[in-house]
Amino acid sequence: MPLGAEGTLTADEVYALTAYLLFLNKVIPEDQVLDKQSLPKVRMLIGNDYARLPDWKPRTPRLQGYPYQLDGVTGLASMIKGPKGSCPSN
Repeated sequence: MPLGAEGTLTADEVYALTAYLLFLNKVIPEDQVLDKQSLPKVRMLIGNDYARLPDWKPRTPRLQGYPYQLDGVTGLASMIKGPKGSCPSN
């Protein structure tokens, strides 16, 4: 994150973004600060019933079916268009 520049956020930016998303979803209060020590203590509403994480490592090809590809010349992301009717917006 951001798209096309994955891995460029600082640790503080990642914690701030995570805190914001958790706040929006009413998991933590607005004034809670997240860091290396406090993030693992956050209890999600779903408990420990998480989906399996995909097998992906930084700087490896994107996940199969990921809707974006990068233009090798400009580095800009563009949508990959599938067959007509394959996307709900078609």
